Amino acid sequence: MRLDYTVYTLAIVFFSITIISFILLTETSQTLWALISAALGAISIVVGIVQTRSVKNNQNK
Repeated sequence: MRLDYTVYTLAIVFFSITIISFILLTETSQTLWALISAALGAISIVVGIVQTRSVKNNQNK
């Protein structure tokens, strides 16, 4: 299995945590969890994009 698929799945998990934190948590912890999980999700997406480009470049050689 390619690493980029795993990273995209991880991003989905982090964004799900963001949504759940908005629904279930109180204001102070809600903001903290939402910011952290959204940032980790965004980082995961960027890593997935880089991995996808890396795989495509290696296949072209």
